[in-house]
Amino acid sequence: MKIRTPLTRLQPSQLYINRTKLRKLIMDGFTGDDLNYDPLPVIKLNGELVLIKDHTKAFLTYQQGIQTIEVEYYPEVSDLYIYKKCVEWCKEEGITSVSDLGKQILPDEDFEREWQLRIDTYKRLPDD
Repeated sequence: MKIRTPLTRLQPSQLYINRTKLRKLIMDGFTGDDLNYDPLPVIKLNGELVLIKDHTKAFLTYQQGIQTIEVEYYPEVSDLYIYKKCVEWCKEEGITSVSDLGKQILPDEDFEREWQLRIDTYKRLPDD
């Protein structure tokens, strides 16, 4: 189901933006209007709309001054426990809006080390 929402209402589920990916989107001419054709994917978690992918596109759209966007709501996703943990990490670090990601832009190698390794490690932890 597609819905329109203020971009700032989305809770990120990713702590960092990959600088290389951001530059590529800019060089490819991405604009927030592109999201009208390819909406951002979200889930509802504890009453919040949580962005589950395309954080770089969301951040770039915010930088372009677009305030309201179309999102694709997914009522169910696999690995919900990972999204819950990611949102927890984001809130602990003060990442509660797409705008907060501007202070979290990392070079490619740092992104891989800081974010991908964190996710991969969490996935391998035994259940509590």
